[in-house]
Amino acid sequence: MIVLHVGLRKAGSTTIQNFLSSNEEGLRQLSIEYPRIGRMKRPDHNNLANEIRGHRNFDTHFGTLDDLAKYWKASSCETLLISGESFEECTTKQALRLREKIDRGGDEFRIILILRDLLDLTISSYGQKIKFGNNRYNFDTFFAERFEQRRVNYARTAKLWADAFGWDSMRIRILDRRHLVNGDLLDDFVTAVGLDINSEGVRELSRSGPVNQSPGWRVVEAIRALYTGTSGLPADHPLTECRRFSERQRKALGANAMDLGRDLGWNKDRGDYLTREQAEKCLATHNASIRKLNNYLAEPLPPPETLEARGFVGRERLLDANAIPHNELRDFYDQLGAMPLTPREGVF
Repeated sequence: MIVLHVGLRKAGSTTIQNFLSSNEEGLRQLSIEYPRIGRMKRPDHNNLANEIRGHRNFDTHFGTLDDLAKYWKASSCETLLISGESFEECTTKQALRLREKIDRGGDEFRIILILRDLLDLTISSYGQKIKFGNNRYNFDTFFAERFEQRRVNYARTAKLWADAFGWDSMRIRILDRRHLVNGDLLDDFVTAVGLDINSEGVRELSRSGPVNQSPGWRVVEAIRALYTGTSGLPADHPLTECRRFSERQRKALGANAMDLGRDLGWNKDRGDYLTREQAEKCLATHNASIRKLNNYLAEPLPPPETLEARGFVGRERLLDANAIPHNELRDFYDQLGAMPLTPREGVF
């Protein structure tokens, strides 16, 4: 059997991938191969996704689909497991190419797609983009652009993979404790893979807990102000030229900001980013996808909670760094500027 975990982004992928990579040998004892081929220096197989997508970040040094096919053909394991959230952006034609490359002949395929409530996902994605300097626009601009993209349409993404592998191969899960096995993402994932969570071998697998979590709004907006040049810092401050940082330095800066935010207690407050209109759009889009998916799935997916059930309160103002007291913001920058920009494995 070949299991492909294809996303979504910001839906527990890093937690799953760290779990898989840290238990590589234990999984092999369970006859599951989580190959190093295609994993680059990170725990995911996004390099393989980059190959079939023709993406500029594809690097042959980290392994190709041909390398993987040769490795899988010689493997004695019963299951090949591949995970990469960049597969979310594949077309059906690209998914078929992947299938053609790695199928040993008669392999059963299982496609795992994990969905997340769009209200939470949108805010989390905004924080992720800002944290690593990949977006410098305010939330409203980000929101408008995000809803022009295919990725908010879960049903369309799922259909692209179903067209390549069939709806019977799809295992679509919801990142919501109420709908996960034992209320736990990893228990739910290993069950979807086909393992018995109560078996001795599975119980012995190590777990590190959630990773790559989102920062609080103060961290997000403080970082955004750095990249937009509106932080008010003097020219000689070590963070003034952060816009010139390399990608590795930006990632290290984002990771440092997350750690500092945790120490300051800033990460506990995600902030009220959504207007009522934006929240209703998220809910309507999510509901439309669930209705479409339930036309094809043997086990229907649950709809998201209503805004009333959530006790939703729309924002009073668009958040930015000006909402942070000046002395607190300057102290944050001074502490952040004193931290070494050391790249960390698994941070992306």
